[in-house]
Formats: sequence, C-alpha cells, structure tokens
Amino acid sequence: MTLRATHPGMTLIETLAVLVLFATATAVTVGVIPQVSGASQLQAAKIEVRSTLERARTKAAQGDGAIVVFGDQDRIDEHGDTPLVRFDLPENWLVTAFERADDEAITSLRFDSRGRSLDFRVELTRSGQDSPAAVFTVLGLSGQIIEEGRAR
Repeated sequence: MTLRATHPGMTLIETLAVLVLFATATAVTVGVIPQVSGASQLQAAKIEVRSTLERARTKAAQGDGAIVVFGDQDRIDEHGDTPLVRFDLPENWLVTAFERADDEAITSLRFDSRGRSLDFRVELTRSGQDSPAAVFTVLGLSGQIIEEGRAR
C-alpha cells in the first residue's frame, strides 16, 4: 500500500530551500546598494561642478563678470553688482579650489566679462575622507574642464 498526499503542496525541505535562496539573494543585494549609491552621488557631484563652472562663465559673459564661491559658501559676502555663483552639491560632498601657480586653496574665483579666469584645480571630496574622489583642472582662458580622476 502506497501513501499519497491528498493535498498538493510543498514539503518542508522545498520551503526551506526557497528561504535559503531568498536570504542569499537579499544578502548579495544589500551589499551592493551602498556602492551603487556612492557612485551615483559622485557622478551627481561631478555634474554639479561642471554645470556650476559653465553657469559662472555664461553669467560672466552676459554682464560684467561673475564670482564662483568655493569652500564655506556662507562666509562669502556679496560683491556689489557682481553675481555670485554657488555650488549645490549632494549632501556630504565638498568642493575645494586651488590656484595652479602656488597650489594655495582659494575661497572664490572671479570670471571676467569674457568668461575667463585664472587656471585652477578643483577637488571634490566626500566629508570625512582625506583624499579627493575627483580632481578637475580648469583652463581659465578657454574654460576647458579636464577631469583628472582620483587624486593619488
């Protein structure tokens, strides 16, 4: 005599196997999400740096110049009629600029009425990290923005 189940369904072993597969897939996914989030924030910060610098050049060429504000953006006072251009970076990202001549940090940079400035370097750093995540060189005369990648 053979015993057969009268109700179709899953055995305990089959149910446990499905739960193990689900737990494994969840563990792999949870480990990848922060990496994807960090990469997308870096990409958004890079785009913001490029667009802010382009916006400053455009504003400068439309009037009598413009000033880009780096670092602590609340400490820069208004400069008469010259428009200030500020960065709107994702949370926990900092932008620092350096003069190419002496590598001294600068808090603001003036673009003249033709949209030109000094050559300078921009470093994009995540709060709490020592080394920059991205470095740009900006050629002030042409406005060309060269991404150098990560700093060493």
